[in-house]
Amino acid sequence: MRQITSILSAALIAAVAATAHAQEWSVVEMGNCSELGAGEPARSLRAALSQQLAGKVAPEETTAKALGGSASASKDLAERFLAAARLDFTSGDLDRAIHELEQGRETYVALAPSVERWNGVRDTQTMRAWIDLKQGRREEAETDLREILSVDPDFSPSEVLFPPMIRNLNQAVWRSMKHEVRSPLTIRTEPPGLPVFVGERPVGKSPATVSVPPGHYRVEAGFAHARGLPHELDVNGPTEVSLSESVEGAVWPEHGPCLSVPSARTERLRLLDHIAGVVHAEKLVGIEFEEPSPGERYLGATVLDASTGQELRAARVKLAPDMTQAHAVDELAAFVATGRAPGNVQVVANGAPKVAPAASSAAEVSQSSKSSGISGMRLASYITAGVGVAALGFGVAELVRKGSANSDFQAAYPDAHNGDPAAIQRASDAQNRASSAGTLATVGLVAGGAAVVTGVVLFIVSGSEPAVQPTVASDGRQTTVALVGRF
Repeated sequence: MRQITSILSAALIAAVAATAHAQEWSVVEMGNCSELGAGEPARSLRAALSQQLAGKVAPEETTAKALGGSASASKDLAERFLAAARLDFTSGDLDRAIHELEQGRETYVALAPSVERWNGVRDTQTMRAWIDLKQGRREEAETDLREILSVDPDFSPSEVLFPPMIRNLNQAVWRSMKHEVRSPLTIRTEPPGLPVFVGERPVGKSPATVSVPPGHYRVEAGFAHARGLPHELDVNGPTEVSLSESVEGAVWPEHGPCLSVPSARTERLRLLDHIAGVVHAEKLVGIEFEEPSPGERYLGATVLDASTGQELRAARVKLAPDMTQAHAVDELAAFVATGRAPGNVQVVANGAPKVAPAASSAAEVSQSSKSSGISGMRLASYITAGVGVAALGFGVAELVRKGSANSDFQAAYPDAHNGDPAAIQRASDAQNRASSAGTLATVGLVAGGAAVVTGVVLFIVSGSEPAVQPTVASDGRQTTVALVGRF
């Protein structure tokens, strides 16, 4: 019953999350991310937009996390989580210790790549393996250690921090991986010579090649400002990845977030388009200062539709003694949210052509018209209603099974009442089956009814959602068909 309930709940949550996700806006800053005050315009615009678009604007921490960083993470915070987990483990509160470790790992990963960060991630992961082993979850403990050994095959747990049982398990996992086929993963950077990291572990300066077993890996470079956009990829054979200072290195997650953008407008839009796909927002808003000539200063905003790469609208407000930055942000927020320009807003673009995609290994991509697709919310309604119908069918089937079990119980009851051992066993089995079927029927009917109602509601309100579009891509050797859009 617990498994059935979990499946139904997961399907419902996924459908509702997809709907909320499709409505999310994200805000980033564009410009000189290293200067004092960088990030504040993005934070101000985000706050103003949140009043215009209640519940639809992603918090700064959400956007920063999607870009591989955090607005609040620090080494001290990560170390405090790890220390708290050790205390909870010592006191026997293992569930709380796991929670502290999860938060500690998340905080470590959000830090700029470094040897210290790797040491913290490694200790956190090893501590989790110890807890899993202590709770009888040996396979999970082996997975925890395997994650470390995949990128650091020479790893051995500290004899000071960890008992022999963990060191022995680590050795056993190492032996099981010893004869696995490993593939070369080569990391290049532009410019070359930057420190690079695989799975949080430092592996030298680019170009660097490491051998890893098949799996999913996170690759990063240490740019001049220490943190950039991580690249995640699957390795199933020889693999190369390139990290560029003008793309991954342009991202400062902890400053608003902020994008260190080139001066050319087309390049700025191309970078915005790339980032929109990473943060999974329906619309991405970039805010920046503009100085077209000495003495002139503007605050501008650009709105990009992430599903199509189209610049929806752009405008700017000239800053002057009677037009403070706060006032300019409010007027830009009104324009961004509605498309209507207050008196001081100068419209730069409104519905401009699609932004050219960033360089890719695939050839040109063609898309069908937006009207031919299925909206993300409409698709969620179909999924939810389908789950509901299936759950209702399951509930009805369990009701039938319950009726059959009750009939078996009634047939066995007279002989059981007279003390026949076989009849007593048959009656007991029938009673257990009837009870189990009744519980499952209730779960199926209640969850199914809720899912059907949710699907109907989503279907009704889905008229204005952006389309999911069929996309065809070809590199001359193979053709790929996919659905592109916001789910």
